Amino acid sequence: MILHIAGLDSIFIDMAYEIFEEVYPKQNKFIRISSENNLKYIKKAEVELIKPDKIGLVVKNLFKYKVVIIHYLDYFSAKLVNLSDKNVNFHWMAWGGDYYELMNIYDFLEPKTKRVFDKIDTKAFLINPYAYKKYKEFEDNAKREKLSAIKKFKSCTFVFKEEYEFFIEKFPEFRNLIYIPWNYGTLEEHIYPNNLDECKEKLDYILVGHGASFESNHLDIFEILIRNHNLNYEKLICPLSYGFMPYRDFILKQGYKLFGEKFYPLTEFLSLHNYIDLISKCKYAIFNHKKQEALGNIAITMYSGSVVFMNSNSPIYRFLKNRGAIVFDINVLKNGNSFTLTNKEIEINKNIIKNIWGKEMIFQKTVNLIKTLKR
Repeated sequence: MILHIAGLDSIFIDMAYEIFEEVYPKQNKFIRISSENNLKYIKKAEVELIKPDKIGLVVKNLFKYKVVIIHYLDYFSAKLVNLSDKNVNFHWMAWGGDYYELMNIYDFLEPKTKRVFDKIDTKAFLINPYAYKKYKEFEDNAKREKLSAIKKFKSCTFVFKEEYEFFIEKFPEFRNLIYIPWNYGTLEEHIYPNNLDECKEKLDYILVGHGASFESNHLDIFEILIRNHNLNYEKLICPLSYGFMPYRDFILKQGYKLFGEKFYPLTEFLSLHNYIDLISKCKYAIFNHKKQEALGNIAITMYSGSVVFMNSNSPIYRFLKNRGAIVFDINVLKNGNSFTLTNKEIEINKNIIKNIWGKEMIFQKTVNLIKTLKR
């Protein structure tokens, strides 16, 4: 039996539930330790909600499980790991947000976004210094819990090996972690389920980012787009339905100010089908992250034939270029050129995505993961 602990209420848990049940049926139990009374984004997985004050009871019953998989290391799952016996076989599914919090956010911000971050951070302090201080104390405590918990993991999965190597470079004390490849979701069911063979008609839309996070570096992209007069577009699609709300409000204001009616923010969640349908129509997709983020959006736009631009400091950019993907450094947009992909280049990108997330590939990765963890 495998115990799965959901560190976040996320559709990724549904993806994990479906493939693990297909490969290893009726041998998976999913729980989430949270003060929430309901799950908002997990729709399919059978997840038991457990209050934080009941962590001790979970710890006592860990001996029943061959493996305990942590899907995103949050404060409560880290606390559980730290309270557990050293013989528990913990495996960490690292998402990005759970370990990037251990690093300095400044390392992932471009110049204009750094100034916005400072402005919003200072404002938060001035509005309520006590609440700001308490939040920072909780943040520091969560970091300590996580760093302590990671020492007890025997193995881990990162989105791709280059990301694991990046993490070990930053935290060499965890170099004994055994890396096992695996990915959430499949191309056919989650990344591009609408119609794999359908070629979307491209509209003069630009997709910028994937959410309201500072690390999306929206303002620095906005500046490049304002100066590029050869990149014709009717709409600038800007997903802002989740993330940090004060930052979202700032980007909304700046987006309308700079682009007027062309600015098309997404402030409400769309169904997965409708979201994929919309971003697949974008002729261009721009992701200005310097860290591993927005991989699902990148995969969707690459597979659908969009011209994808990325920050060359992103580990995803290096990962894709190493595999021969036709993606571009954001800086080429500063030259004022427009870009297109040939049919051959589109096929190259589609095949790369298939080789990573094709259902047969994910099924086999899950088989190998379970086999390795149960040894």
